[in-house]
Amino acid sequence: MAEEDLAYYFGSIRNCEPLSREREAELAVRIREGDKRALDELVTSNLRFVVTVAKNFRDRGLSLSELISAGNVGLLSAAEKFDEKRGCKFISYAVWWIRQSIIQSLSEDRRNVRYPTSREGDANKVSGAVTYLRDALSRKPDVSEIADYTGISEDKVEIALGVFAREASLDALIYNRDRDCDDHLTFLDRLSDGDGDPSKEIEKGDFRKIIEGMRGLLDEREYNIIRYYFGLDGIEPMSLEEIGGYFGITRERVRQLRNRSLEKMRNRYGKLYREMIEPAVETAGQRR
Repeated sequence: MAEEDLAYYFGSIRNCEPLSREREAELAVRIREGDKRALDELVTSNLRFVVTVAKNFRDRGLSLSELISAGNVGLLSAAEKFDEKRGCKFISYAVWWIRQSIIQSLSEDRRNVRYPTSREGDANKVSGAVTYLRDALSRKPDVSEIADYTGISEDKVEIALGVFAREASLDALIYNRDRDCDDHLTFLDRLSDGDGDPSKEIEKGDFRKIIEGMRGLLDEREYNIIRYYFGLDGIEPMSLEEIGGYFGITRERVRQLRNRSLEKMRNRYGKLYREMIEPAVETAGQRR
């Protein structure tokens, strides 16, 4: 995919919005019945998330377009296998399939590359370091720890490992043979998936009026971040990571935009904000 084609692709998926959990469940049922349109809708609504995941694997040997294509294959597999009765969001289930498809493509590409024999020594050192550090730390060491222990650069450590330890150390997927939804949640998903639901802490009608009143002060992205975060218009409340995935920005940037929007609301509504919105924001803090 040429650069201009990639730009066109980004533009074509720019307006794809996440679906409510109810809609995902409805589509899952239809997909099992062989409905191709339902499959297309579920896949299309999550294409932006694939782009975000793919960007985390850049500079590993494949172009961004190749990474996205591989991720889309995983997304399609997830959509075909998704069971709404497991009670999780589709994207929490699909992220495993997306990442695995990308990793498989990278692994296949790597097998076609011949490494100098001098790297065998690095591989042996790294292997021994991993074994030692895992016992010493009672967890899997990350790339920087292995590099410090062996005196080998982080780039060479990653090559020696032959796996993508940097991603794994930050966002390790937890899954089992059954591949149930709960076991596909990343560590960050588990941290952000608090029991508190901010949408239950406020009256949706009144809150909706407040948000609508902010249309003149919030830009479109800020407005939609608030919608997604609090779960308005039938959208399931989303974590900062999930929102970032759909907008192609970092979790930290989403947090900044959310806080900026809330500050505007606080300045505009004062007491009403403190009585209605602040409790919901505090509850939603579990999602950070």
